[in-house]
Amino acid sequence: AATALRASAATRLGKRLGNVEFPAEDIPPSDPTPWERGVPLARVFPADLGQPTRVVLYRRCLEMRAEPADLGALVRDVLAEQVAAILGRAPEDIDPNYGR
Repeated sequence: AATALRASAATRLGKRLGNVEFPAEDIPPSDPTPWERGVPLARVFPADLGQPTRVVLYRRCLEMRAEPADLGALVRDVLAEQVAAILGRAPEDIDPNYGR
C-alpha cells in the first residue's frame, strides 16, 4: 500500500514529495504525544542529520483498528494523512480515494 500510494502521489506531486521512507514497526516505541488522540497508527519523523523523512506505520495498532477486509483502506488513508501533513496539503489531494 505504501509503495502504491507513494508512486501515485509522486505522479501528482512531482518532486515535492522528495525522499520519504515508509517503514513499519509493530508498536509505537513510546506513549502518545500530548497532541495525539489515542494510540497513534503512524508517525512522521522529519528529515534529520542526513536521514530522510520517515512515515512509520504501526502494524499492530492498525490491525487492532480495522477488520482484515478493511485494513488496506485504513493503511491507505493513514498514509494519505501523513503525506498530506508533510506537504501541507489535504489528504484528498494525496489520494483521491481518501475516506472511501
